[in-house]
Amino acid sequence: VRWANVGGSNLLAGGGGPYNGNWGADGTAGDANYTWSYAPHTGLASWIRSYTSGGFYDSGIYLPDLSGDGRREIVATTTEHNWSLGDYGYGGIHLLNPNSGSDVTALNPGHYLDVWNGAFGDLDGVAGDEVVVATYEGTTPFLRTYGSNLVGKASYSRASGQFIPMAVADLAGTGVQQVLAVYRPASGNDRLLILNGGLTQVLWESDF
Repeated sequence: VRWANVGGSNLLAGGGGPYNGNWGADGTAGDANYTWSYAPHTGLASWIRSYTSGGFYDSGIYLPDLSGDGRREIVATTTEHNWSLGDYGYGGIHLLNPNSGSDVTALNPGHYLDVWNGAFGDLDGVAGDEVVVATYEGTTPFLRTYGSNLVGKASYSRASGQFIPMAVADLAGTGVQQVLAVYRPASGNDRLLILNGGLTQVLWESDF
């Protein structure tokens, strides 16, 4: 759940759960299939955005200032999966119109996307935030960043395992933020990584 003044003061939420995200044979329509925008003074939904795909469906919300104009934007991440990480299908990243929930820009990479553990911040020192997300593409895990209008900016991968992006922070006090992520290898201990904002260098890494 997120709170922000985007197209008016709104409470925004994604969803997720162990049930079907679409109308199915069991007659259910789980709220994991939607992004919600609530007007807090009425408690009513000002708009509801539906995503259409099969299987279990999860969605998350991030509120970065991608364009650097001082106004937050709504980025929704979505993924469709079955019971396990490797049994996945559709994944998407959506820049939403704050007044309607419709797509301004949408990326549909078609692989698993970790919708709840992304982060955002100024990763390159240029006006505007970047969003960092983790994807699972075949057997290869990636960290990927996206900037204004969801233009892809950087990526980092390892041969196997899974990434969990945790946060971005200016650890060096330079005004440019770094990416903190957990790398979960196929075997062995989880490792905490600190990468530069361009994802070109691992600055520190250790078991934890």
